[in-house]
Amino acid sequence: MLTPYGEKFSGEDILPQYPRPQLIRDSYLNLNGPWDYAFTAGEEPAQYDGQILVPFPPESPLSGVEKALGPEGALWYRRAFRLPEGFRRGPVLLHFGAVDQEAEVFCNGQLALTHAGGYTGFWADITELLTEGDGENILTVRVRDRLTSGPCSYGGQKRYTAWSGIWQTVWCESVPDGYVSSLRIVPLPEENVLEVTVNPGGSAGEGDACTVTVDGVEYALAAGQAGRIPTDGLELWSPETPRLYGMQVSLGKDLVHSYFALRSLTLRRDSQGHRRFFLNGSPIFFNGVLYQGLWPDGLSTPPTDEALLRDVKAVKAMGFNAIRLRDKVECPRFYWHCDRLGVMVLQGLPAGGRPGLPPLPGVRDNSHALFGRKDADSRNQFKRELRETAQQLMNAPSVVIWELFDEGRGQFDTDSLCTYLDELDGTRLIDRASGGVDQGYGVFKSVHSLGPRLRLRADSKGRALLLSACGGLGNRTEGHCWSAKNTANVLYDSPQRLAFAVQELFDQIRDQAGQGLAGSVFCQLTDVEAEVTGFLTYDRKRYKIPPVHLRKMIQIPL
Repeated sequence: MLTPYGEKFSGEDILPQYPRPQLIRDSYLNLNGPWDYAFTAGEEPAQYDGQILVPFPPESPLSGVEKALGPEGALWYRRAFRLPEGFRRGPVLLHFGAVDQEAEVFCNGQLALTHAGGYTGFWADITELLTEGDGENILTVRVRDRLTSGPCSYGGQKRYTAWSGIWQTVWCESVPDGYVSSLRIVPLPEENVLEVTVNPGGSAGEGDACTVTVDGVEYALAAGQAGRIPTDGLELWSPETPRLYGMQVSLGKDLVHSYFALRSLTLRRDSQGHRRFFLNGSPIFFNGVLYQGLWPDGLSTPPTDEALLRDVKAVKAMGFNAIRLRDKVECPRFYWHCDRLGVMVLQGLPAGGRPGLPPLPGVRDNSHALFGRKDADSRNQFKRELRETAQQLMNAPSVVIWELFDEGRGQFDTDSLCTYLDELDGTRLIDRASGGVDQGYGVFKSVHSLGPRLRLRADSKGRALLLSACGGLGNRTEGHCWSAKNTANVLYDSPQRLAFAVQELFDQIRDQAGQGLAGSVFCQLTDVEAEVTGFLTYDRKRYKIPPVHLRKMIQIPL
């Protein structure tokens, strides 16, 4: 099965767009495209099997391989590259958007770095490993993927076709000796300020002078220290007015471009005493749709950036104001599309540990063995992945809620992890356990109710209620199905009956919203493999309900 983008795919100029919209330099060498590959028992191959198109997983049709990496073997990548004339102006940094799950990267036969965790980016300074001048360089990558048997999070790969290997853009940049390593941007609209920290790298150090330019005005800051920039007169970001502002940062000879937005999401009581989400001080119903970010032709990787953008545009066209991103950390360009189009994101952490556990009365999440977290390596790895995810998405205005666990999968030590996440990022709300083992804490309770009838009751502790999964209503669209066997909580035999059921469900949600329900997430934006519960077919070729009609059906006025 191919999407329209997969049908037009030529294998050339693969995902060429600059992959990191919040830290842009004019130095950019894209390394996507044909690489040599080989499957082995672990050792480096004497001869490679053929060519794979990076960054598509080897299991995907667009990779040209369509072969799975088993938990006992290794997948090797190799490609030669030359730095363009004039490219080197200082250190050369090599970036990987994501590699599933464990990667060892070699440059000209020497180890450059290792990384564990299949959903976050990583990089290394390879300057000392490069050949002199404009000579040829050889990159080699060894990948291991233990899926559910290792400590790394596997996300939705237990439910759907698993993927492995390089699945986001690989690229190089050259920077001055002292450079901007990263930015931390914290909007504080209640105080009319933006807090900015310019983290130094290379020979640059804490306290070095740097300049941040916003709206034509320069502000002098010290690297590594939080500085405050006034934002009087700047517009606030919302789904209706997704206002972004450009930012230019200079540190020594380094110059980068970024952007920011001003927004806040809090929970408080409205005039009727209901606990609700407040965006920028005004009540808002979190009206979301589940998104799993999977593709029939690229699996975890969209065929093109245009395809990714179209999914976000579909969310807006249908009238939703939010996405719940389940079991996957997307590429940075996905969040940029959400930022600029005005879509709030509830960001779920990919699951690890035990594949699934229903909520059980009296069960505490410190029962590590019960949740598949007996191994301390698994618990420590989840914490590392949590830190990397928070750091990677820290500056995305669209990300307003973190979700730690979904339906009890691998849930453990929720209280201490919430404290840890709040220390990393105290600017967002935390969904502690979406439909999972509720410990009775937090500012809101997150519940699931799938099927055509809602089964909700007020929280006994008086917390706000988020219906973080509802629906699961399906319709099989002939000629656009992944398999002959289809799954849904309820399967309807026509789009008309599906539309009627969706209308009835949103009538119930509207009624519950009037009684204090703070938000809902409908399952789901697209079909995924055998699941036919999407508003769009898996190949993205058919809407089951026209967006213009759906938009009228799902409105939740407050």
